[in-house]
Amino acid sequence: MTGRTRPVERIEVIALVAALVPFVLAVARAASQRWMPVGDAAYFTVRSRDVFGEHHPLLGAWSSGSSVVGVAVNNLGPLQLDILAPFTTVSADLGTGVGAAVVNAGAVGAVWWVVRRLVPAAAVAAVMTGTLLLMATFGLSWLIDPRQQYAMVLPFFALLWLSAGMWAGVPSAVPLGLLFASLIVHTHFTYVYQAVLLTGIGIVSFVLVTRSAGAQRRWRRTAVISAVVIALAWLQPLIDQVVGTGNLGRVLGPARGSRGGAGLLSGVQIVAGGSLVPPFWLPGSIGAFLAPHDGVTAFSATVAVVIWTAGVGAVAALGSRAGRPAATALGAAATVALLSGVAAAALIPVSSFGLVPQNYYWVWSLGAFLTLAGLAGVAELADVVGVTRRLGRLGPSRRWAPFTQRRIVSGALVLAMAVASWPRYPVASVARDEVEADRIGRPLRAQLREALTSHVVDDTVEVDLSRAFFGNNYPFVMLVELQRAGVEFRFPPANRNLDRFGTSRCAPAGEYQRLLLIAGPDPDLTPGSIVIAAVTGISAAELDEHVALYTRFGELLRSGRMTVDIEMISATLGDPVDEISEVMATPGLPAGGLARALDHWRSWGYVDIPAGERVAFERWFDLERRSSADYQTVVVEPPTAIPAGADGASC
Repeated sequence: MTGRTRPVERIEVIALVAALVPFVLAVARAASQRWMPVGDAAYFTVRSRDVFGEHHPLLGAWSSGSSVVGVAVNNLGPLQLDILAPFTTVSADLGTGVGAAVVNAGAVGAVWWVVRRLVPAAAVAAVMTGTLLLMATFGLSWLIDPRQQYAMVLPFFALLWLSAGMWAGVPSAVPLGLLFASLIVHTHFTYVYQAVLLTGIGIVSFVLVTRSAGAQRRWRRTAVISAVVIALAWLQPLIDQVVGTGNLGRVLGPARGSRGGAGLLSGVQIVAGGSLVPPFWLPGSIGAFLAPHDGVTAFSATVAVVIWTAGVGAVAALGSRAGRPAATALGAAATVALLSGVAAAALIPVSSFGLVPQNYYWVWSLGAFLTLAGLAGVAELADVVGVTRRLGRLGPSRRWAPFTQRRIVSGALVLAMAVASWPRYPVASVARDEVEADRIGRPLRAQLREALTSHVVDDTVEVDLSRAFFGNNYPFVMLVELQRAGVEFRFPPANRNLDRFGTSRCAPAGEYQRLLLIAGPDPDLTPGSIVIAAVTGISAAELDEHVALYTRFGELLRSGRMTVDIEMISATLGDPVDEISEVMATPGLPAGGLARALDHWRSWGYVDIPAGERVAFERWFDLERRSSADYQTVVVEPPTAIPAGADGASC
């Protein structure tokens, strides 16, 4: 059993401060740029502001996994919303970013805390350097993003290290690990398998290690604290199960859908392709994730997983033989983490949109942990500190050990901190959202605020989002503004948004004034409608450019310079190909509306675009999306007796 207690050394303090600097910079940058959450990020703003109010959430966000089980389900719990609530109550926009940053910074702090109990000070600094590189892989904006798949990456990284603490017999690692595991499992289903396996096996190992060391009293104290953590963490989902929607029962009940996981071989490829082969989990590795023609072959992935498993397993075995409990714990935890990760990647149900990258971003935390835990274990086995001290006794020329070693580590920390603090956008959609917020979000919000102060909108409204296309960034932005203005919003019976925002927001049809968000140009309006906000973010010149581009790509498709494997698309993906076939067969027919489909097929390797046309294609793709998304209109209508989809339903 380890869990060494020793005074905190200066290099450890420097390491912790360096690891926290990017969070401070991310928040400061967000404040200076008037950052605003858009898209799903704004959902967490709305629901966290509901905490302790009339519509207090007992569950997490509605899950697109509902299509897998065949019945509406929410993510298991509201812990993330509870943590965000104090910050978003003070400031809806910046508070969302600050709350997300606090969660992530807390995760990094937990890593530092548990690593200190496993390895010497220099190794702690080395692990913090690796943590900074992991943060650099995602970029500053990621650190303040509350979207679940983004927001849980660093808490999962903390759980991985806490599982090593459990293997090492560190008592506090158990309740702290249960807290992080509960937060992760509450927040998104794609973390459930690996979090449960890591925590369950870690607790069993902790019990075995502490019992064999004769520490039953410590075990009992840990058990009591852990039980309190679990009770508090899961109280709200249990309340919902007993007197609410019964979400836990639906999630744990028999599967009703037919969509399964990716399978073992694909799971191996996902884990290996994301973090176990060059460029591993380091900065620059995340941009083309899950592009099959860019990834690792099944054979190479299998070899990589076998090599990594053997490596970390060897660290555990050698640590056990050498009487090095920290090395044993690090190697064993890493082995369990790798096997749990492969199992999770194989079992996570494939979404309605296929293998979407965000469902597997946790792989980067796994890869970073395997690398850093493995190296720390090897250092423990080699007794690097002892070796360098002995070298220092050989004479002044060899006396590089403690002093020069720490200078090297400090330099690496500073360099990693600089890389992590530099504004980067490894995931293109994050940058696009920020640019779009400037172009559309802020003008739309300003017009909404003005309308809401002019008493055009009633104190309670029924919201209709049926004309805002899927993926629209502004429905939840609109709801944030309603909350700011003290306007209650409701949804008609049977509306899916009741699963998102709570059944307490159900309103009988026709009772309240209606508020609509409409995407696209020249919307049809019902008599008596009033437009209270309208933003156009695309210029006439850009629309002309869009027409020229889709005309040009129609010609490229017919000339054969741009190729599309229609047979493979149809056979492998089952996507409709009539429209693209018609364009390829009809002289003069433009390829309008096909950029999104072509981009998707390109990610599978079924579309080849000439090198000289790729920049033009990216521009076409962007303009095609903007030709609809850059038109946002908010309208109030008189009450309607039977809104679409609410026939015969009641609250």
